[in-house]
Amino acid sequence: MSKILLLTYILFVYLVPSSVLLRPEYLMSFALTVIAVFSCKRECVSIHSREMFLFLLLSFGAILSVFFQNLLGAELIYRDLMVLVRYAYYAFAIISGGYIAYKLKNTKYLKSALFILIMVSALISVFQYHNVLSINNIMNAYFSDKSEALAIGYHWRRIIGTYGNPNYWGLFLNFCVIISLYFVVFKKSYIWGIPVLLLLLGIIYTGSRTTLVSLVISSIAIMYIIRKYKVEKISKNIIFAAMLMAVLAGGVKFIFLDNKSEIYSGEGRFSTDNITTLEMRIEHWHKMISHTFNHPMRIFIGGGESKGRIVVFGDNMYLKYFRDYGVIGLGIYLALLYSIYKSSLKILINNKNIRHYSIPFLWVFICFLVFDLAADSWFVVRITGLILFYYGFLKVMDKANTHTVEVKNESLDNNIELERRGTRLR
Repeated sequence: MSKILLLTYILFVYLVPSSVLLRPEYLMSFALTVIAVFSCKRECVSIHSREMFLFLLLSFGAILSVFFQNLLGAELIYRDLMVLVRYAYYAFAIISGGYIAYKLKNTKYLKSALFILIMVSALISVFQYHNVLSINNIMNAYFSDKSEALAIGYHWRRIIGTYGNPNYWGLFLNFCVIISLYFVVFKKSYIWGIPVLLLLLGIIYTGSRTTLVSLVISSIAIMYIIRKYKVEKISKNIIFAAMLMAVLAGGVKFIFLDNKSEIYSGEGRFSTDNITTLEMRIEHWHKMISHTFNHPMRIFIGGGESKGRIVVFGDNMYLKYFRDYGVIGLGIYLALLYSIYKSSLKILINNKNIRHYSIPFLWVFICFLVFDLAADSWFVVRITGLILFYYGFLKVMDKANTHTVEVKNESLDNNIELERRGTRLR
């Protein structure tokens, strides 16, 4: 039953369009949280007390920010209320992920299901860019109403996958690449190399440079962490991974930057001379910071009088959080991120039996943190909810596995003691 719940949650996140407000994974995570509270509170809820406390602080800080913003004359907009819904869902996602881990007896067939999902994602990316079998006539109507360029086939088109946005689909593909690379590099399961190549092609088709940069930086970071804490014997693996990345980088330059193939028609998209978007972002960031510091109260409570009129996006989650909720809200947000990072790193170092969960998670989380330097994915529930669900799953798996090891060690010690007593009697 737990396997069905796990796959159902992933499919809800994967297939239900972003335009749906009352999302099925909201209801599912809430129901599982209620069950966890009444059936296994200590194992599935109390274990996340620090994260729950930080989410409570985030919610309280958001309420205070909105309250004082309205006192200063700002209008109340629906986003002020939606942030509380998101935080509630994020907390439920952590607990429900932990509950499924608690109930999961074995992982048989889950690896196969994961491989199929990743391969489907890779194929969707390729099919969508080239409009194989007129797939865009179906997908665009369901997942987005703004991508007629895909159906028409404009040279600058960018795929949107099932997320309706090229950047966030690219981030999801990054997660798929990371999981596939883990099996290739650490488990020597080279069949996963097939989706790696297709997924990298899909990332190119998203046209998201932030996606590529975050993948490279997170890969370097996770290799450094693993090497530093000696959690895996990876000297040969690192060389293999580095050679693989070098070959792929050369292929990207040959095919996409030099435009010597018909595989990709977005000439100049990944050129180092294409810095127009970066310049626009820097200008936007400068305006956000100036707008906040021009009114001292906004430094603490964010938003201010012009909250309902300024541009909603931030293209940098950290600056956006500072703009909307002030330095206090940003501080709590960073504390939550640090808590998740620290806990997952501790699990990676101390529990060698579940590194097939902890290494990919930490890799994914670092990728997410880097990606948000030029995006706003924290408030994209289909991204963040999935990450936090995985985090809850990881923490409970760690606790359950540690308890099992302790019980086995205690049993072994008892057997040794009994043998000693028997020897003395003889």
